[in-house]
Amino acid sequence: MVLVSLSHWSSTQLIGSCLFRTVNGIVGLTWNHPGPQSAQVAASFAGPAGKGMYEYIQLYDAKENAESELSDAPSSSSVPTVLPLPEAYTTRAKQDEFCSALFSPAYLYNLSRNRTSFCDPNGSTSMLECFSTRIINNRLDTLCIASNVAFHRRKRKFYMDCAHDPENPFYKIFPEYMMWTGLQYIFKEHIGLKDPERLQKSREKRASGAKKFGVVARREGAGSPHGSAANTWHNLVELMSYYMTLDVLSMSASPHAEDKGAAYYNPEVDKANTQVIVVDGHKKGPYFDLWDFFSDPTRNPTLKLSEDPKVDAEAEEQEGLEFFDRVVLPLPGASNPFWEGTWTAHHCSQSDLGRVFSERVLTHYNATTTDLASLDEKAMDLSALPPKWTKKVSEPLQVLIVKRDTTRRIDDLEGKLAALKKLYPSVVFNVRDLSDYTFAEQVRMVHSHQVLVGVHGAAMTHLFFLPGRPKAPSSTVVEILPHKLGHRGYRNLALMMGHRYISVHADNDMEGKDFHGLDLEVENSKYVDAVGTAIKASFHRGLQEMDIETVKTA
Repeated sequence: MVLVSLSHWSSTQLIGSCLFRTVNGIVGLTWNHPGPQSAQVAASFAGPAGKGMYEYIQLYDAKENAESELSDAPSSSSVPTVLPLPEAYTTRAKQDEFCSALFSPAYLYNLSRNRTSFCDPNGSTSMLECFSTRIINNRLDTLCIASNVAFHRRKRKFYMDCAHDPENPFYKIFPEYMMWTGLQYIFKEHIGLKDPERLQKSREKRASGAKKFGVVARREGAGSPHGSAANTWHNLVELMSYYMTLDVLSMSASPHAEDKGAAYYNPEVDKANTQVIVVDGHKKGPYFDLWDFFSDPTRNPTLKLSEDPKVDAEAEEQEGLEFFDRVVLPLPGASNPFWEGTWTAHHCSQSDLGRVFSERVLTHYNATTTDLASLDEKAMDLSALPPKWTKKVSEPLQVLIVKRDTTRRIDDLEGKLAALKKLYPSVVFNVRDLSDYTFAEQVRMVHSHQVLVGVHGAAMTHLFFLPGRPKAPSSTVVEILPHKLGHRGYRNLALMMGHRYISVHADNDMEGKDFHGLDLEVENSKYVDAVGTAIKASFHRGLQEMDIETVKTA
């Protein structure tokens, strides 16, 4: 059994506790809406079947269903034997408006509640619904879902029958984002809004059966070498934005006659018929397989279109056309709320959005820890045996030091490491260059350590995958920043993921220079003190039991 609450709504809306069922168990919820007891809400559920999807569920009356939902024991009386938990156990500490709006499910609700249709229904056989929010600097961040769409592979273009004003196209209201991403670029370069002939040709080829979903991905080419989608931060947060796009669609009702009132996207049903189509010209990069998270790569692998497609002029126009019932245009990566606060420290100390994304990636790479939901269900079983104490295993603390071999290298890392080993002989120090490993191996590696030490850069994004609450004790992050650099992004991310964060700045002055290509000079004592502080903070993590060491010199 999992206990959660939607605590981001105002106190004036609170009325009581109810119960609802997910695909994998029972969840207790503090319902914050004054309307009827029966309503549809979205909730975060991290079980293996739901994989953390914010899904539609049916809210039940707590008093009428408490016995059947919470007790498996037979009862000869119609009087409930088990009632809901006291509200104090099911209510999480409330976040303030800033943290809730940006980093909690409130962000998804805000998008779901603000939708606009753009095709004139009087002259269209396609539909286009877009969901927007202005919570970040009043910028119109938007995702869309189009219905009845043709796709031509060789042209790298989609075609609709959407009546609109071609002299004043609606998509100009959408912002342009970094590295030529965002809906405005997609509509300009990859979508023909009014082409009923191509749409009809593709419809004639449509096979009967379940709805077919397409996803248009235009990625940021932020990596090195040029044109490679290989920047851990940029490309992971755009994947997170894609995942949240489908979360929003899973909690938004369709207006179409054939499925009116049902969720626009149901991952349990639609995953098998979803295909991601990557339209940018970048190389695949190390994170490409993560685009398959909401699709079945054995049936519909992510399609990477040619960087320089050659159109066969002699081919029949109908060849290469295929029909999609729905086409998803995801939120661009640069709209992700985790970009907020990159240069300013904020106070937010938790994020369900970050937690769910972390669990999804860990699940994708089979790097997950014990599922607490199944343990809670077992604990509620009246026939369960008394719980046993976890067997104490003497496992040393694992510290991962991320090494860079080309730029932003730490001077005398060998000397610093020798000093640390002398001070903390019981600790295991692993020095690794992450570029020597696949991304899946990197994720598993980070997840097996309790302390992460690294120089400021995209590799620090890996703190998403350190073990932490609620499935494990918090970990610790040590970031070595260039001299006077005021970046706060990884500091904020670490705290929202529930980790301890320690920082130290390099000694060499880089004023007027691009720190990306320079090495860092850090006094050995300063470096050892920072890493040592992280180690000491972990001495009673989980089953660790070590007193603070008293060695003062290396």
